[in-house]
Amino acid sequence: MIKHIIFFLPFFTLLNGQSNTGYDLLSDLKNNNKNATYTYWIGTVNGNIQGYEYGIWFALDYLTKNKIITSKEKEIFEKQFQLVLPNDFNEEDIFKVVWKYIDRNSNYRHMELPELTHIAIKNKLKKRSDK
Repeated sequence: MIKHIIFFLPFFTLLNGQSNTGYDLLSDLKNNNKNATYTYWIGTVNGNIQGYEYGIWFALDYLTKNKIITSKEKEIFEKQFQLVLPNDFNEEDIFKVVWKYIDRNSNYRHMELPELTHIAIKNKLKKRSDK
């Protein structure tokens, strides 16, 4: 159990940093220059995905090098945390998934964008696999 607590600690720390929320995204799109705001938010959403992937790799690599988890456990965690996007998804598609999810789910808007990004994508991918 202690391994799991140690593993997740860096993620909780990252999530508590200053970050945009769903309210910020919707407010910016409603009140500012649409093209500039749209471009900014596409980059922000995609940066969150890349940060997530790097964070997972970094944490698992650290835990393995320090013999906190085994190589086998590292492989299991990599599969559990992997975010596999469909080949036909581009940056704009990913942004639209997040934007629509935030727009339709007002009870999640207070959450920070890194967390919302993954909730929205996992929700979308789950719906695709259910079909």
